[in-house]
Amino acid sequence: MKTFDSIKSVFAACQNFSNLQKVAKLQTSLVDLYQSMGEDEFLNEFIDLLKHVLIIYKREPAVERTVEFVAEFVASFQQREAEDDAKKDGEEESAEESEEKEMHPFMSKCFDFFLTHHNVSSHAVRFRICQIINKLLSKMGSEAFIDDDLYERIYRSMLQRVRDKYPLIRVQAVAALARLQDPKDKGCPIIAAYLFLLERDPSADVRLAILSNIAATKKTLPALLGRTLDVKDSVRKLAFQVLAEKVDIKGLSIAQRIQLLNRGLNDRSDAVKEECLNKLLRRWFIQFEDNYLTLLKCLDVENSSETAEVALKHLIQGEEPKLLLQNFNLLDDSLMLDEDKLTCESATYWKCLVLHLQALGVSGEQHLDKVLPNLTDFCNFTRKYMFQQQAEETIEHQLESEFISQQLLTILTLHDHSDEAGRRVLTQLVNDLLVSPSISVRLVTPIMSLFTKLHKEEKERTQQVVELIAEIQEPIMDEQPSTPRIEVLSTDEQRRTELMIAKTRVQLFELRDALEENIKQQDFGQAAEIKSRIVELEEKKESLLATLGQQQQTMQDSQPETDSVIDSVMVRFKSLAISEALLKDLSLKATFTPALHSLLQTLIEPGIQDEDPAMRQAAVKCLGLCCLMNEELARKHFVLFLQVAQLDHEDIQKAALQILYDLLLIYGIDAFSKADHSPPSGVEQEKDDEELSMVSDESSIVDAKRISSSILSVLSELLYTEDSEKLSIATEGTAKLILCGRITGSTGAQLLSHLILLWYNPVTEEDVKLRQSLGKFFPLFALSSRVNQECVGEAFLPTMRTLFKAPASSPLAKVNTANVAELMVELTSAAHCNPAAAATKNITAESVHDTLARQIANEVLSEPESFGVVTLCTALTQLDLGLNESASQKDLLVLTDKMLNTLKNKQCVKLLQKFLVTLEKINEQNEEMRGELTENESEVIAYEQQIEATSVALSSLGSEKRSEKDMGDGGENSDEDNYAIDENSDEDDVFATTDTYPRPAQLKSTSLMSTEIRFGTLKLTFVIKPIQDLSNS
Repeated sequence: MKTFDSIKSVFAACQNFSNLQKVAKLQTSLVDLYQSMGEDEFLNEFIDLLKHVLIIYKREPAVERTVEFVAEFVASFQQREAEDDAKKDGEEESAEESEEKEMHPFMSKCFDFFLTHHNVSSHAVRFRICQIINKLLSKMGSEAFIDDDLYERIYRSMLQRVRDKYPLIRVQAVAALARLQDPKDKGCPIIAAYLFLLERDPSADVRLAILSNIAATKKTLPALLGRTLDVKDSVRKLAFQVLAEKVDIKGLSIAQRIQLLNRGLNDRSDAVKEECLNKLLRRWFIQFEDNYLTLLKCLDVENSSETAEVALKHLIQGEEPKLLLQNFNLLDDSLMLDEDKLTCESATYWKCLVLHLQALGVSGEQHLDKVLPNLTDFCNFTRKYMFQQQAEETIEHQLESEFISQQLLTILTLHDHSDEAGRRVLTQLVNDLLVSPSISVRLVTPIMSLFTKLHKEEKERTQQVVELIAEIQEPIMDEQPSTPRIEVLSTDEQRRTELMIAKTRVQLFELRDALEENIKQQDFGQAAEIKSRIVELEEKKESLLATLGQQQQTMQDSQPETDSVIDSVMVRFKSLAISEALLKDLSLKATFTPALHSLLQTLIEPGIQDEDPAMRQAAVKCLGLCCLMNEELARKHFVLFLQVAQLDHEDIQKAALQILYDLLLIYGIDAFSKADHSPPSGVEQEKDDEELSMVSDESSIVDAKRISSSILSVLSELLYTEDSEKLSIATEGTAKLILCGRITGSTGAQLLSHLILLWYNPVTEEDVKLRQSLGKFFPLFALSSRVNQECVGEAFLPTMRTLFKAPASSPLAKVNTANVAELMVELTSAAHCNPAAAATKNITAESVHDTLARQIANEVLSEPESFGVVTLCTALTQLDLGLNESASQKDLLVLTDKMLNTLKNKQCVKLLQKFLVTLEKINEQNEEMRGELTENESEVIAYEQQIEATSVALSSLGSEKRSEKDMGDGGENSDEDNYAIDENSDEDDVFATTDTYPRPAQLKSTSLMSTEIRFGTLKLTFVIKPIQDLSNS
């Protein structure tokens, strides 16, 4: 390699070299030049050449190589100085001497130049300076040092640059600050700046840079978790990667672990899902030494079973069946779990393993016999476990036993039920479980799922369930109606107590993990604090359990005679739960059998009048399911559901609301507005039957309209409720009714306007379900047909008027009206309409935007001083006008001229001028089309006249010729036609065109046609000029 005699030649060469050896030789040459030249002379020339690089903003490869070379060269002074000192002083150098070391003068002067010019006006220079500082700091080894003054200057300069308006500059400034942050300092200003930008910076590149460089601490952990919900897929993906690499699973609470898995596994991006599975979940699994049960325990499988099962399913998906069986070595010789090994985690893993092996098909069947016991034996095992747990005293143990029972029942559904002996044993087990008073109501759903699989015929299943319910209620048939009421044990109060106990237990798990971690790190002070908190939580849990036990004992001591009453209440509640599970599995087209009628009259309808809210809620759900199967029953109880939805307990109101919307969705509003009318008693007998019929029909129509109006009024009022859950139910139900065409016309437009306002209302910002359902509904409804777009167009002005007139205290005053108008314009655009619906619409019909344009123009003229005029004028410019009719064009042109003469706002005038230019262009296009049509019509008429004249001339000439011939022959004039033409002659086609208009398609392919016709000695030649094709006009 040649030697370089100037700094300029080195800079020129470094632009083309990326090989490390060549770059090292270039650095050696530059060091030789530095030593041969004076320091000041070298620095001045070095900076002058570097300035040529700093002014280039575009990331050209040559420039990037030069920047990399410069950073390597400047940082090499620090490395060489450290090596020289090490050789000179060796190991005898003291710590005090090392602290007195100063930065190399050349490096110091380079930093001084960069930090002096970091805030120049050129964004290219600011970018390159931040880039070089970033690379310099990263290339100064791990033991490098800088003095406090330089640290302060870099810190202040880069903090200014992280607020630069160019994202690339902010990215480099963020990276430059990475080595200056202090994770141990809770008030570190750099970390504070990182957190601020991570939440608010609009550039995804900046957020990515912060995620890559920020330190993971307790302070930054919430921000890192928040980026898993970022709008950009790349940011969410990197957030999961950073959490997997920088955050230990024990540093996360159980709630945070479940939250992370829920977000990652349910993310809409496949790349983010893969990152969550392959990086985060796999790393957690490795930390627990590939132990599935330990991982499930850390995920609290009992309280978050769905998430834990999905995670476990993904983990075992790629594993070999043999390895999975080796890891699950808890089964004994009879393929059963011992009682001490049967936990929530082992039962869940057992179930997921069976599901996985069944999903493998043929390859998994050979291994399935090693984990799935015989059906009869497993039924006996399940019976023994479930009936044995009835004696358990503590609620905590009872909840755990119920969860394990659910897993065992699910495994029973996975068995092969073709074995008759095993099937009989399983049927008997299911029946005994349903009838047994010791089995909790919470287990009814999985038991009924198994019952449905055993009895697939709906009629037979219904009859057997009704008989089982009768058997369950048999001991309480003689109960006196005057017996005092005892509240059902599974009420909201008991549920809250159970949740408190479960929450306390989760906190204890987290604190024990933290205690173990602190002991490993020998942080005994923190461990002592955690130990005291564990003791407090243990006392709290025991207190909760003792309080509940004392209440139950007090009830038993004070009212021993009410035991039978409690049993009867629990029996009725369980019977309703069984009925609900049965009705959910029946199809809507199923026949409402006498057995169901009996169930309705003896159990469900009395439950509606029960004093206990939990009982009434279960009865309301069952009655709603019955009404979905029978229209007459639905009409009978519709008013009841309306009353319950307005007056009863909150939970019952929500259930009634869901039933109401389901009934309206299936049967329609008209089904509930029908009424039977008979003539009044005072009507005289001699009245004509037709008159009576007409009067009855008219009154029926009036009553039907009144009832429909009342129903719609109630539905509209539900959209004004302050309860978020009820509002979500009402919003989703209304959207479904509009989408299915159950609500149409002006009422549909009014409700649609209200839904749009709800979607934009800041009050509903936290209601994710409501926002997501409406966000899916609007495009699905509007773009499916032209009629739906007209409905959205009808809702446009009412929506905008509401926003314009919203008072300052209203949340709607904060809504961006321009955004709302733009959305509704997009929804009504014919370009976005469903192609199938657009193909069937009438081409000559006026488009929705044409009608909307006139309505907006009239609205502007009616209130020209309104502040919403600018929004309306902007909407005019966004419309996609068709204007096929000349009347519509003239109307809009007149209205636009009036608006231009009326409005004084300059912005409005500019928008209207733009709209006027659009109208004029459309008018010119239509005029050209009409001109082409007129020209084509005139050519057709001229051609017709030419053919007609030729026909007349030929007819007269033929007559004269025949007359001469007849006179010459001495014959008399014939009564036949004046001329006759042979049918086989070519001239026949020419004359045939005189009776019919020529087809444009035929004329289009014809050039100048020369037709020659002979009559004896007379020859006529006429040229026909082709006309334009009319098929496209």
